[in-house]
Amino acid sequence: MNESIFFLHLFFVLGFLWIALKRGKETLYLFVVLQVVFANLFLVKQMRLFGWDVTCSDVYAVGALLGLNCIREIYGAKKAQTAISLSFLALLFFLCMSKVHLFYLPNCFDTTHDAFSKIFSSTARIVLASLSVFYLVQKFDAWLYGFLKKHKENLFFLRMNGSLLCSQFLDTVAFTMLGLLGVVGSVVDVIFVSFAIKAVVIFLYGTFLPFLQPLIRRADHDL
Repeated sequence: MNESIFFLHLFFVLGFLWIALKRGKETLYLFVVLQVVFANLFLVKQMRLFGWDVTCSDVYAVGALLGLNCIREIYGAKKAQTAISLSFLALLFFLCMSKVHLFYLPNCFDTTHDAFSKIFSSTARIVLASLSVFYLVQKFDAWLYGFLKKHKENLFFLRMNGSLLCSQFLDTVAFTMLGLLGVVGSVVDVIFVSFAIKAVVIFLYGTFLPFLQPLIRRADHDL
């Protein structure tokens, strides 16, 4: 069951990326920011997928980087940095608002406060770890993507997927150690399984890149 939902999840994320590409830079910004926030919010839910215990946020993490690379490809590194800054701001706002939300005292009719408390109990650690790792990974991804673009100018598929694979490996190791150490049973299993899922997601995304390139070329021509 989870496997079917997983692939449907990929389809929806790709579909909204397609829409964002057609609608322009601001919608791409929105797409990236939402992926980053969702990746942190939905991290606390775990599931069984292909026989392994994983979190439900890996698709969003890869989607955020894919959106950033599309922005970088079309609009340049400065606009990609703007998307990163907006994502940082959104994460900080999400952290503050999640804490403010818990300060309200529920009345006798409320049935959701305990659920919110449980979901948001580890928000601070997750978001702070995510901000630190996200900054590190984006710097690395920007450098690697730029390096590949300089030396492999006509190989969009290679630089997109190559930078995503390397940066997601760094992201998986660093975030698991900072955000999940002591929470999960085996950080080695989490790192291995999470990166394997991300690699599959990146590969599946890569199969759609030929369909995205006409949009990228068209947007680049309109600049």
